[in-house]
Amino acid sequence: MIVLQIHFEKFNKNFIGHSATKKCRVSFEKQDGAMYFIAEIVKPDGTFGCKHEFKINGNVSQMFYTFINDGKTTIRFKIPDICLSLRGKPEQVAKITVAIAKLSGLKDDAKKIMEETKLVLPSPDAQKDAQKSTKTKSSLTDLPPSKKPKVELEKLKLEIRSHKEFIQVSHLPLTLTTLKIGNVQFSRLDQRCLRLVNLQWLTVNNTQLETLPESMDIFPNLCVLDLGNNYISDLPRMFFRTLSPNLTVLNLSKNKLTYLSEDISKLKNLKALYVRHNQLTRIPWKIGLLPNLRTLNISYNKIAYLPYSISSMYFDNIDISDAFDMGYMGRNLQTTEADHQVKSLMELAALSVLDRKIPLSVRSVPLTIIECMEYSYICHCGKKSINPPFKNISLISLKAISCL
Repeated sequence: MIVLQIHFEKFNKNFIGHSATKKCRVSFEKQDGAMYFIAEIVKPDGTFGCKHEFKINGNVSQMFYTFINDGKTTIRFKIPDICLSLRGKPEQVAKITVAIAKLSGLKDDAKKIMEETKLVLPSPDAQKDAQKSTKTKSSLTDLPPSKKPKVELEKLKLEIRSHKEFIQVSHLPLTLTTLKIGNVQFSRLDQRCLRLVNLQWLTVNNTQLETLPESMDIFPNLCVLDLGNNYISDLPRMFFRTLSPNLTVLNLSKNKLTYLSEDISKLKNLKALYVRHNQLTRIPWKIGLLPNLRTLNISYNKIAYLPYSISSMYFDNIDISDAFDMGYMGRNLQTTEADHQVKSLMELAALSVLDRKIPLSVRSVPLTIIECMEYSYICHCGKKSINPPFKNISLISLKAISCL
């Protein structure tokens, strides 16, 4: 005997009501050459109450089995127009769903369910022998045993490709390690996503996403983060600091970013960074402190110049096409009086550190010089240069100040 929880939706008033959940004993019965799915309501005292019959052959319009491994499936019948949501042990629910799919002619669905659950059913010969030995009324428990059924209880991967699919998903299994969401309309991550602590791969692409969580330590095992093709204009202050140290791939392409924090240097295991098609005006100087970065795509931005620290890095792939603000480069190609000024001692010290490739450490290099080096870049003439914003302080006229 197989007993399941069945939720009846849009049910005829003559039976239970428009919506109800009942504990039922289920079986199959042959009547007038057609197979019927039988659901007998189990009363609290253990006796059986109302019996409902649903014709299977050619009478199933649709099946939903996304969470079949969690012991949940939904079957929609044509006559009557009703949806039955079955809940129970994953192995039993899988067997019943496959049987209904085969009897109703939905062979593709039956095949997908068996692949999804790794379900092993008896061979055709064994089923024929069982049919000969059984009476007209039979149950799934009457099938002769073969190999022990194997049901994958843990759902590890889920891909949602449309807003309609996203709405139909009632919950996200906590066992997920890979979640890919695309073409869904929301401005911030769904709360169900924030509970998936086992995620290693998260893709939220083309979803109109604008806001990210203040802290990303809710995904401690994350290795790949793809947030491309959204509306993100600002990253939270603690974004890079709280990302998983295991992160190897970060995609922020096709957003509205204008700035990347120097905290990106915290991602020591980062191997690929994609920030193409944004509005970035500069690349963090500390990007040169990423020892494992091998792929960099900064194309189609408004970058003024590349930090000199990038010259000490080794790339397998780098794309800087249309990455620079040509207006800025044109202005800097013109020699001005400021270009011939004597450099300050701090600038000379910073350039000496760059020339000698001295490892950056507060113990060996003063912090003020390290901060000055943040504004180092390669001049259009090929020479190393530093242009700190505080350099212009020396050009202020004391006489002008005294007149204020």
